[in-house]
Amino acid sequence: MNIILVGEPNIGKSTLLTKAISKLDQSQYKFQGVLSHEIKDGNQVRKGFIATTSSNISKTFAHKTEIESNLVVGEYKIDNQAIKDTFIYQINKFLQSQDEFFYLDEIGRIQVASIEFRNTYPKLLIDPRSLIATVSNDEPWTKDLTGRLNSFVINVNVMNRDILLDILVSIMKGVHYTHTLNEDQIYYLIQKAQFYLDINNPTLIQYLFERSIKYLIEKRFKYISEDEIMVQGDGDNHRILIIKEGQYVCDCNFFNGRNEFDGQYGDCPHIQTLRLNKLSKS
Repeated sequence: MNIILVGEPNIGKSTLLTKAISKLDQSQYKFQGVLSHEIKDGNQVRKGFIATTSSNISKTFAHKTEIESNLVVGEYKIDNQAIKDTFIYQINKFLQSQDEFFYLDEIGRIQVASIEFRNTYPKLLIDPRSLIATVSNDEPWTKDLTGRLNSFVINVNVMNRDILLDILVSIMKGVHYTHTLNEDQIYYLIQKAQFYLDINNPTLIQYLFERSIKYLIEKRFKYISEDEIMVQGDGDNHRILIIKEGQYVCDCNFFNGRNEFDGQYGDCPHIQTLRLNKLSKS
């Protein structure tokens, strides 16, 4: 499952990804990646870009004045060796590892100008593990990234970028399980997450990725009878009744809109676990 952050240049995609990465406990979640940072002069005018890898390698890979190169994009001269020493090095290291996901900021015109980058980053798209990447919505390769069935696309704009941080962190916490899911389960996750994002319900996204997937993988459910299932939550066990095929009722506070969940709606994480399980292939 891939998570693609799409938006206009300078809308805050890189800042969002950087903040989300900083919130993850690296002792619990295993990941690698590369972040790009702007270089600005004293007047806050952008002069170039630095790539910083999860292996603590930082190199300037594009600059208006400080790089000598025949590889040029717009006003920027590109150091292809720096791209190989950062982006290419880290991608190849990840592909040979057992880590769970890779973050890539960004798949932009400067990076793609490098033949080595163009030949290497697509390997992340076919790897069963997750890619979390940023891309501008006007790039010719954006549709290839966003049009894949295993891509969850998050459009970043000035209206939503402040509320997306917690959502992205929750998704990152869940994606380390997703490589064990089948295609139908991945597609279900993406469709549900997109719907919850469209109706502005971050709680349901957080429960889907942080709880439901975990309950499924850890097999925290068992049939009590033909029409009754018990799901072990993080705190309590919850009783779910099967009303009819695909229709459930849970006794938890979230499903019933009780206490702190007054006004919430939608399937609780316990029911979502059962829906994901129905998509399991024997």
